[in-house]
Amino acid sequence: MSESKHTAPRVLASKEVFQGRVFSVTVDKVCEGEKTYDRDVVHHPGSAVIIPVFPDGTVALVRQYRHPAVRYLLEAPAGTLNDRERPEEGAARELEEELGLVAAKMIKLSEFFVSPGFLEEKMWVYLASELRETAQRLEDDELIEVVRLPFSQALEMIGALYEVEAGIREMKLAAARKLDNLVVVVDRRSVDVREAILAIEVDLMNRHGSLVACLLRDEREWAASRGMPIGLNVAREGVPL
Repeated sequence: MSESKHTAPRVLASKEVFQGRVFSVTVDKVCEGEKTYDRDVVHHPGSAVIIPVFPDGTVALVRQYRHPAVRYLLEAPAGTLNDRERPEEGAARELEEELGLVAAKMIKLSEFFVSPGFLEEKMWVYLASELRETAQRLEDDELIEVVRLPFSQALEMIGALYEVEAGIREMKLAAARKLDNLVVVVDRRSVDVREAILAIEVDLMNRHGSLVACLLRDEREWAASRGMPIGLNVAREGVPL
């Protein structure tokens, strides 16, 4: 694909509207050609993601509560880069802080923007191997559980999630074909939309129930044993998971 020869847009003005602990937000006025428009931009220093693989073929993941998602998620260990910290340095630091591991070998797998429509954050992903145990150095608000899985099982879980997501997209398309005048229904009869969404979720569970149940069983049991919510609202036969 050839690169665009268009002149790069100019930022005419930038106003900070929020400054937080991890990120800031500005409203930028951008001039692109003859058009001028505003864009909300979330500024973030970037993150390092680590895939730690052990000689026995297992991989270490972390389970932690993510409040924006209102549930516990099983993730690859990751963390925000410090000021002027190189991604590989951040990856090594996060690996030791979160998992108590030091890697003799660290290979970059990928780098990508998370959501470039509004978010500046870029992620760098590293494969860590030849691991040596040290000690965790968690921050006060880092409440995580380290979970080791066979690497093959982790890949199967990723594939299964893609299948569920494909099913969700399929059901949304089917619903769009069945619902007449969807915009009118949204504006004037939102209750019908909620009922339609519930029907989609129930049908999805009927078609993919065993798959979803398999993926979420450990998470439900883990959260229930600690009296914690998992924030899952999908229902099957009227019974919440």
